[in-house]
Amino acid sequence: MAGVRPRFEMEKILPGVPPDDWDDNPIVDAVELHEAGDDRAATRLLRDLVASDVRCVDAWAHLGFIAFDTRGPGPAGELYEQGVAVAELSLPEQFRGVLPRGLIDNRPFLRCLHGLALCRWRQRRWDDAEALLTARVWLDPTGSLDALACSTRSERGTAGRRHDDHVASPARVRPRAVAEGRRKPVVPLRPVVRARGRHRLRRRRRCPRRRAGQPAAVLGARPPRSGFRTYLAIDWAAAGMAPEHYWQDLCELLASEVYGLTYQHDTLAFQRVPAGQADLVESILLELADEWRAANSDYQADEAVGLVAWLHVAGRRYSRYVDAARRLGSDQWQPVVALAESAHRSGRQELAVEVFRAADRPGRQRDHLRHRCAELTGFHLDDRAPRLRVVR
Repeated sequence: MAGVRPRFEMEKILPGVPPDDWDDNPIVDAVELHEAGDDRAATRLLRDLVASDVRCVDAWAHLGFIAFDTRGPGPAGELYEQGVAVAELSLPEQFRGVLPRGLIDNRPFLRCLHGLALCRWRQRRWDDAEALLTARVWLDPTGSLDALACSTRSERGTAGRRHDDHVASPARVRPRAVAEGRRKPVVPLRPVVRARGRHRLRRRRRCPRRRAGQPAAVLGARPPRSGFRTYLAIDWAAAGMAPEHYWQDLCELLASEVYGLTYQHDTLAFQRVPAGQADLVESILLELADEWRAANSDYQADEAVGLVAWLHVAGRRYSRYVDAARRLGSDQWQPVVALAESAHRSGRQELAVEVFRAADRPGRQRDHLRHRCAELTGFHLDDRAPRLRVVR
């Protein structure tokens, strides 16, 4: 079929909440409970929603999200699969339309589809992941850049691992059977099966989790801090990874992550930089900063520049402190203060002053940095001549 594909928006199902009530949203309440660490209460609230109406796909999506964080891709995949199967029942047999993410009520189904693909990816079920990601792109071509990125990596993972293409035809599952747990749904994904017949879903026994040396950022899911620490502890050299590949992956994750993986431990990622590789890491971070800046992503660019400071603080590379502070300026006060405090603790008082002086240019935090310089070193940057400290 050629021509423009029609677009559709799925029906919003939120049991117990009037359609015009924007203040009462149990999904938002569950998300807030999860972010506060009360996963049991969040899961209970979401379970009540699907018990009231199995068609609440958004509840299935967030149940899968919580399960992925707390129990891993196996249990999460079952929940995502339920949501996909329920939502797929709304699609007609010859559905060729588009479900754009810009129409907000399409997002629960797309979340389930993407989450299920990530679970299959984590389980090394490459063909299944590729089929699901292809379906994600087919249903939402303009809003699936993340799915395209994951699909590329999934295709790389399938090299030499493809199985025979013979798979039983997927079966449709009634919502009541799904809700009662009598049958586990199999995802038909009709748009993909008919457009690309070789992609079929197959059920296999549970496979091992992510291979050592693969960063959690590749998966697009929220990597917990414990998993991040485990990744940092991997002997990547013994695993055969080239230094430039490992540090490129790690630096890209650190510059773009939004999970607070190094919160209150800003030097954590750079505590094991081998001798002689600090220059490599610094060059990668500065290249990333230039790339982000060229793409008008100033926040990520500033993050990459700030990571250079934390790199040198972790290794106590005092000769790099002033250059790092000069790049930062006065818009980022925390890494500048960290550089100065590191120099101060080592007895390098003059270096601490030079760090503050290098960053002293117009910016959001200039006054605060001048105040911290006076507190830490007794030197006032706004004075033309340095003051002498009184020593008793």
